[in-house]
Amino acid sequence: MTSASIHLDNAELYDPLTEKFVPTGKLRIGRGMHTATLLGNGLVLIAGGQKDNGGLPPDAEIFDPLTESFRPTGALHDPHMDHTATLLNDGRVLIVGRSSNSTFAFEGAELYYPSTEKFTRAEPLKIGRSHHTATLLTDGTVLIAGGVAPPAGDGTDAAEVFDPISGHFFEARTLNQGRIAHCAILLRDGLVLIVGGAAHAVLTSAELY
Repeated sequence: MTSASIHLDNAELYDPLTEKFVPTGKLRIGRGMHTATLLGNGLVLIAGGQKDNGGLPPDAEIFDPLTESFRPTGALHDPHMDHTATLLNDGRVLIVGRSSNSTFAFEGAELYYPSTEKFTRAEPLKIGRSHHTATLLTDGTVLIAGGVAPPAGDGTDAAEVFDPISGHFFEARTLNQGRIAHCAILLRDGLVLIVGGAAHAVLTSAELY
């Protein structure tokens, strides 16, 4: 998606009972490559992304399913796009990474507090990255794996773990393969399945953490 693309400000709701989509309230600004995170209070945090002019909006929005409307919430300290947003067990949301036209990857991280509706800067990542994955593990920590990393913007095999209690990122064992835009999912036995993505070509491989 380029800066010339039109970023939509509309939203829809899917009803599993009728298997139909219906229009709902509009975003305050059109955006793409943002994140949407269901909070513990039932609201949805919409953060970051790219606007029509190619800019990265620092603001965030809240969707209220009761009123089917969007309203502003606290602003991000740094703009984020192609990032991840992970709901932690304590109700906070961890925002990690960024990409833009000028920066392949960004080491900044932030935490959103639903009780105050504000963002605070978190400890930086060990390496800047975007197009990575962030997976909440059974012990409450978050696995950050792969993604685009500086200086050349290649796929990295580096991984790290965020500890919400200490607020620190710790290096984890490296992936067997550097990956960009892959998928990662926590399995019932506590392992993380990492699938596909791209390196110099689209990958067919998978691995377990």
